[in-house]
Amino acid sequence: QTIAAADLFDNLNDGDADNDPTIVSLRSAEDYAKGHIPGAVNMNVKEMFTLDNLATLPPDRDLVVVCYTGQTAAQATAALNLLGYEAYSLLHGMSSWTTDPGVFVNRFDPEKHANDFITETEPNEPGGPYDLPQPLAPDLVTAVQAYFSAGPKTLAAADLFDNLNDGDADNNPYIISLRSAEDYAKGHIPGAVNMSVKELFNADSLATLPPDRDLVLVCYTGQTAGQATAALNLLGYEAYGLLFGMSSWTTDPEVFVSRFDPAKAANDFPIDTEVHLPGGPHWL
Repeated sequence: QTIAAADLFDNLNDGDADNDPTIVSLRSAEDYAKGHIPGAVNMNVKEMFTLDNLATLPPDRDLVVVCYTGQTAAQATAALNLLGYEAYSLLHGMSSWTTDPGVFVNRFDPEKHANDFITETEPNEPGGPYDLPQPLAPDLVTAVQAYFSAGPKTLAAADLFDNLNDGDADNNPYIISLRSAEDYAKGHIPGAVNMSVKELFNADSLATLPPDRDLVLVCYTGQTAGQATAALNLLGYEAYGLLFGMSSWTTDPEVFVSRFDPAKAANDFPIDTEVHLPGGPHWL
């Protein structure tokens, strides 16, 4: 579940404060102080899922989770929804809310983050069937706390490329492309299988995932893959979201199809520098 900056802005400015979401900024305290979405509270993702911090989140209001580019917020959003909240990740994070580099601090930059790594068009078939792994913990709250206490798992394109080309096929991860079948056919990371995120978590699909290999989830810009990555880790897999998705693997627009473009996706919406304290306590 994601929300575009323009839709969040419209919500906050529709004259009805009763439908305003609770906004949680996962950026560093230093960067939060430089500017944040009006009303946002600041929280460290490694500490967000303690019972004390969860008790500050109202269960009867929508939550919008914000980070720098949407990668971390996507993973936290998945966990919050699994815990019963109605949570949304801000697409592309603060990169989409403001064009002020002093405020957004970090965003996708093709000069820094995009590579020209090889792609293939030959489809790859899923494996299995495999047994499911043991969940990360016996209950969901404990699993979420255990996973996020070390920070969400992501992987840069350069690190994935090095892994795939280190001469040791035994350590290659199982790569899952969550892009549409049409875009997968235009080009994908060598070895990647294609799967819809809407079908990834049914029993048949999970049975195709090897529990003894690392999994790498790939989408267009990292937003969808981030949510799937968190859920898979909670289920007991060792999963990583590819940072910035296919946008970071290739510079070919026919292959990456969609990526963050500040000319289209960045706005100049108001920012706030006032510190907002969390509410609560609320029942989970």
